[in-house]
Amino acid sequence: MRTTLTVLLCGALASLGCSLSAKEAVELAIEGDKARATNLDDAVSKYEQATTIDPSNTLIHDKLLNALKKKEDWAKLVQAASRAEKADPTWASFFYRHGYAAVQLAKAGGGPAQWSDAREPLEKAFAVDPNLADAQFDLAEVLMNLDDETGALKAYSKAIETAPEKTEYYGFLAETYRALGYNDLAEKVVRAGLAYVKPGDKAGFTLHSLLGDLLDKKGDSAAALGEFTEAKKACGECTDPLKGEHIAFFNLGRLQVASGDTTAGLGNLKKFNKTVCKTAMAQRYRSQCTQGASLARKAGGSID
Repeated sequence: MRTTLTVLLCGALASLGCSLSAKEAVELAIEGDKARATNLDDAVSKYEQATTIDPSNTLIHDKLLNALKKKEDWAKLVQAASRAEKADPTWASFFYRHGYAAVQLAKAGGGPAQWSDAREPLEKAFAVDPNLADAQFDLAEVLMNLDDETGALKAYSKAIETAPEKTEYYGFLAETYRALGYNDLAEKVVRAGLAYVKPGDKAGFTLHSLLGDLLDKKGDSAAALGEFTEAKKACGECTDPLKGEHIAFFNLGRLQVASGDTTAGLGNLKKFNKTVCKTAMAQRYRSQCTQGASLARKAGGSID
């Protein structure tokens, strides 16, 4: 089977010439494909050998990068992507995966230099393929970590302009505006994002929560309560700590108590107390835990 595939591929490339080294590279890649499901390390080894033998084979470079990304070997992915870019600088995905891997390395403890390493390949990825919105989105995170808020705002905006249906983008842009004190712009971004949110979209939790907070700060408690209610609906059980979903219980409970809906409010504050304040997350949410207990006492109840 391997020989047949090799012959077919070389036959298809006959007009370009198919050297013995090219045949060997294809054969190794086929072996890598077979090993990928059960032995990722072996697959990576086969692909690496193949790209060394025939560095011009773009498809094998692509296989290697995909395998390294699956393996989460970010350092090797950066190196392999750099070689792939030289083999074919017209593949935007090579530059994107280079930048993506550099971002993962920076997140793992890198400083400004490591974040800077991610900037150029992400910029090149979008330059090669202007439809690659993820490159602009990741670039925005890089620029934020390089203290370039203006550049980050432009990158987030460009990502949204390129792929307005990707609702997860809006929350990051809105949060950046809010952090810089541009609450009106943050609200506009959130509302624009909510227009694309569909049932079951987890981005709804982030956007409704942000809008609720912005409205609450404007003094519109009734509207804020409505948004926090929608946020709670969007996250369902609201148990994902990585997404901060537990805050839904506090946001909703706080305004329910304030509006006179004491029973429902205390119920949500109790859930927050149990899932957050009585766990390892208590220190992170120290202010909310203290405020929740105080609100319960004032309402004549308890969250314990």
